[in-house]
Amino acid sequence: MNENAEEALEELIWALETQANADEFNILVVRCNLASLRKRLEKRLRSQCELKICWVELEPSLTRLFATLQSRLCQNQPQVLMVSGFEDLKNLDSVLTGVNQIREEFRKKFPLPMVWWVNDYAIAQIKRVAPDLESWVTTVEFDLSNEDLVDFIQNLADDIFEKFLTRGAVRALDYVNSDLGLPFSRRQELLATQQELRDRGIQLDPYLEGSLTFILTLGSSMSLADSLIQYERSLQLFENCCQQGDREEIPSPASPRELQTDNPPENSENEWQALAHRSSKPKPSAIVQTIFSHLDQSRIKERYGCLAYCLGVWWRNYGIQHPVYGEPAFELAKDYFHQTIGIFENANRLDLAAKFINALGDILERLQDWEELAEIGNKAAGLHQTYPNDFRLARAYGLQAAAALGKQDFTGAIELAGKAFSLSQQTPPDALIPKKEIPNLEWVRSFNQASYLLVLAKAKKALGSMREAVEQLEIAKTKTEPIYEPQIYIKILQ
Repeated sequence: MNENAEEALEELIWALETQANADEFNILVVRCNLASLRKRLEKRLRSQCELKICWVELEPSLTRLFATLQSRLCQNQPQVLMVSGFEDLKNLDSVLTGVNQIREEFRKKFPLPMVWWVNDYAIAQIKRVAPDLESWVTTVEFDLSNEDLVDFIQNLADDIFEKFLTRGAVRALDYVNSDLGLPFSRRQELLATQQELRDRGIQLDPYLEGSLTFILTLGSSMSLADSLIQYERSLQLFENCCQQGDREEIPSPASPRELQTDNPPENSENEWQALAHRSSKPKPSAIVQTIFSHLDQSRIKERYGCLAYCLGVWWRNYGIQHPVYGEPAFELAKDYFHQTIGIFENANRLDLAAKFINALGDILERLQDWEELAEIGNKAAGLHQTYPNDFRLARAYGLQAAAALGKQDFTGAIELAGKAFSLSQQTPPDALIPKKEIPNLEWVRSFNQASYLLVLAKAKKALGSMREAVEQLEIAKTKTEPIYEPQIYIKILQ
């Protein structure tokens, strides 16, 4: 800890000993924005303070603070109550309002010092909903050094990017708020750290600022348009990490007019024009070469790849949600997914390319680009055999089957779809899929298997085997969850 934190700790211990010996009630609000610093301070208090302390960690569902603390006081008869967990309370406002209304009861029933560990968010709520209580409290502040604050952001970013890259392109990442996103309390810590650095006049370098922007966006509840802006800002910051002298001239991006549809929905054309204009990019190969041709910084490449993937997912989902813009949105998604794979290949990280390549195949299938899909499907199958993952390999066979069907190679489609379905039945979905976010983990497998069976049915129908085609469709219908995959379910019914 820095010198200021050491002095604040000594003052806190002195205040607790003085008030405990005098049997005085007082609420000491300790401002500490980082859980890691709080744990260090708690450890120091346990070793340096001789008073009998009762440590109370509030449950997020708590609604009545007075009753909870009174119970702990009767059980332990401590000299000091240490209370933490305010930032995680689901009903913080109502809890504080209740305390504010019966604050005299606290004075009567708690003849001892009480320490509340809070962050800036909780302090702001105390000021807003419990102003009378605020006038009673004494505030002690613990601040980290600039280096500690920067290290906190760096370590958190390293952890989240590592998990992102370890997991790869999992469908759950794309369709739900990923569990890689920050929990509310950790997000508060990060925002408070960011603000503290700004208040001190400390500016993060583009690499760390880009990482911070990414992890604040991933899995957040911000609007789609805002998340697009933040992902693009993060991407630009990683580009700024590269030396200007290393860049070649980047081709001009396509005109947004080339990306619009003939019949935009009412009141949506301006939104589409703005989004398409901001996100129209040069060809992926040019971006990879101009940015990274003379750069040997593997982490920047990896994180740039993550951002390109997230932007590809954003545009793919936009196309799904706005079918009238489906094709141009999918084209943008394809470009970003190409960038992702190209960046990882450029960085000699074929293991990462293997984890993300199926996303490119998915978008090529949506675009019905059968020639390129066959090429990417073959490439994906080879990567999944080099870096074994049978679940992803089954998907690669499925992509090859879809390409064969699109090129009217019905016999090849049947063979490949059969391989995909058989392998999928033997292989559980990736263990990395976040179970807490998906009520039915098997929906990922059910989508894949339904798509394989749909290809089988179409190919058999084309070859005149109607009875077998109907049988495949019936099986596919039982494999598909309409609530998760309405589009493929409709195709099966048709």
